[in-house]
Amino acid sequence: MKFNVRAVAAVALMAFAVGALFVAACSSSDDSTGVQAADQAALDAVKDQATKAQILAAETVFRVDAMHELDDQVGEATEIDPDWQGRVTRMRRASASVAWPADLKDKAATELAALQKLETDLKNEDLAAAKADVGAAHDSWHELDYDAYAYIAGETPAPVPSMSGMSSGSPSASPVM
Repeated sequence: MKFNVRAVAAVALMAFAVGALFVAACSSSDDSTGVQAADQAALDAVKDQATKAQILAAETVFRVDAMHELDDQVGEATEIDPDWQGRVTRMRRASASVAWPADLKDKAATELAALQKLETDLKNEDLAAAKADVGAAHDSWHELDYDAYAYIAGETPAPVPSMSGMSSGSPSASPVM
């Protein structure tokens, strides 16, 4: 497993910055209506940045734990690698820890369900089921990933083509990250 120190450091720095903004936004003691509105706007901005940091952290886990390679490895395997379950568990936990914004909740729920199913397959040491389910986990991550980065950038997510029906391990099943 590759460990991208820069990616983890970037996430840690963003989390620290969001925490500092939160403390600054909560420190006002003026009770006037104008200040309260400004405080609320500052808190809303901090919440938005915290959500973006959570999403970025989860997306980083998927890249560090190499979802693309996991799909290929499971698809080509003749036996289960004990490392796979830990990778899938980390990805599931990272995704579950995000307070997904409303426009991403459905895709996040689909991704989480697919990861839970794959995690169960691996816990049960059922390679045939894992081979059948890893593509759905990979595809659902891409469906969410596309919109997640648009959300982080403050862009309106464009519709992404459905990845269902793509076979695991084929070049078309692994779009550019």
